[in-house]
Amino acid sequence: MIAFKVLDHEMKSYPSGKVLWPEPPNWLEPVNNELVFGLNGYHLCTMQGLVFNIGPTIWEAEFGDAIFLGGYEVLARTARLIRQLTTWNDSIAALFTFTCIEHALKCIGPSSKVSFVFELLGMVRDLGPTKAESESVTSMRRELEKILPTTSGPEADIVLATQALTSFCSLGLPPWGGIRSALELSRLSVGKKFRSYGSESYGYYAEAAWQAEKLQQILYPGGIK
Repeated sequence: MIAFKVLDHEMKSYPSGKVLWPEPPNWLEPVNNELVFGLNGYHLCTMQGLVFNIGPTIWEAEFGDAIFLGGYEVLARTARLIRQLTTWNDSIAALFTFTCIEHALKCIGPSSKVSFVFELLGMVRDLGPTKAESESVTSMRRELEKILPTTSGPEADIVLATQALTSFCSLGLPPWGGIRSALELSRLSVGKKFRSYGSESYGYYAEAAWQAEKLQQILYPGGIK
């Protein structure tokens, strides 16, 4: 199976920065003792797990002697990078996140109070992520701040997600915390929408699956070979 590793631009594990990964095809030094998540081993993820671990660069990776967690995480005794996915960069990450917020907004059935988020997202996307500090965008971001205290539940998550994303864009890409927060808040909003049906986790993970499918289409426009 293909595993993935998210790194910063200096080839260090993202976001921890604890491990400097060697250039392909070199392997990392094998770890000793028992593999324990968060304590001992090299962390990678599956395609489904990428949306929880998004960052500056995404690499295909190979691993040996590993354990798995919920179909999302891989903990390996040793691993190596295969190739960087050049279909991923800062601007594409922002556009991907726009799409995810819009999808979540459609899922929760927004009220008129937050419907203008569609307009804001479209405006930032049309301007380009690195030009998101236009006067009109700044004005609409102020509107988000005004309505946040009067929103709750899924809609509040959407407002927070949009704030996180537009802040990410206005700062000139990155910080990446805005992208990760926006994606998580989008998942949470759909989860809360499904709470009334008795399963918040269903909506949350269904939205995560949708995000993963959309991300795969971006990373592999011709399909995974």
